[in-house]
Amino acid sequence: MTFLNAKKTFLSKPDKSNAGEVDEAIRPLVSLLNSKKSYYTTSSCAGRILLLKEEGKTGRRRPTHHFFVRHDQVSLQELLKAVKNPPQEEIFFHMEGMILHVCCESLEAAECLLDLARDAGLKRSGIISLRKKIMVELIDTQRLDLPVAREGKLLVPEDYLDYLLQEANKKLKETRKKIEKFTKACVALE
Repeated sequence: MTFLNAKKTFLSKPDKSNAGEVDEAIRPLVSLLNSKKSYYTTSSCAGRILLLKEEGKTGRRRPTHHFFVRHDQVSLQELLKAVKNPPQEEIFFHMEGMILHVCCESLEAAECLLDLARDAGLKRSGIISLRKKIMVELIDTQRLDLPVAREGKLLVPEDYLDYLLQEANKKLKETRKKIEKFTKACVALE
């Protein structure tokens, strides 16, 4: 299958994400890349703040359940409501920056995309597949990951949750700036 046919086939399929659509903050970038001849996006997240519930350990990984997810700034009231009666499992406060997977027509196209991404501050970016298709993964380094509750009790005081949230909101703002900068740079792509 040619790159163009693979692109048309992939982009004609419904969005498989939990939200069922591309995050609003990254939508212009996704649309721009998908309009370019040599690129199409396969998954994206504009960055998010969430609470993860870790469920029993199975093998090397612990399965998690997201019971609070926001792709935008979060208020202390929203967070406190979410942790008011925490479950018995260990709860992690988590913030992660944007992530984007882009299929590229050629190695040269991938290298060009990576140069623009790194110039925009997306330092953890690279080619993750060369076999069937050339796939680039772009990840922002903004991140927080801390336990906040266990056995149905908060492990940290409310003022520390407020501090974590302020830091997470700042980091989310930074990832949005990088998305904007990268979007402007991608206009020049073929």
